[in-house]
Amino acid sequence: SLHFHFAWDKQLPKQITGDERKVTSVIIELIKNAYSFTQQGHIAIAAERVDGTNPGIRISVSDSGQGIGEEKLKRIQEAIAQGDQTYLRVHGGLGIGLAMCNDILTLMHSRLDISSQPDEGTCVSFTLPIEEPLE
Repeated sequence: SLHFHFAWDKQLPKQITGDERKVTSVIIELIKNAYSFTQQGHIAIAAERVDGTNPGIRISVSDSGQGIGEEKLKRIQEAIAQGDQTYLRVHGGLGIGLAMCNDILTLMHSRLDISSQPDEGTCVSFTLPIEEPLE
């Protein structure tokens, strides 16, 4: 009763420079969180090119799970922004994984963006700057 959807933008470069292991670790952690809170419905993983003044690749993991209330979402976002893993650890739920993901992404000039509505699901995304290799 759980479906996975994958969407890859055809405009993505064939090759980019970056830390494959760290990006993979972040994506896996986001998928694990989505899976933990979604008993039925879907989980969608998408990658799209973002053009403009700050070109990059936006990766998102969204689900149709239980979602997060506004107050709890605010506390989670504050804990992530401040690097305070205590709130996440004590209150359960999303665990310390999101704070660690955000720490990794900060080193890559990015950050987590979280949007959610109770009973409608959650979307967690990040945008990495594109560093296309020289030919």
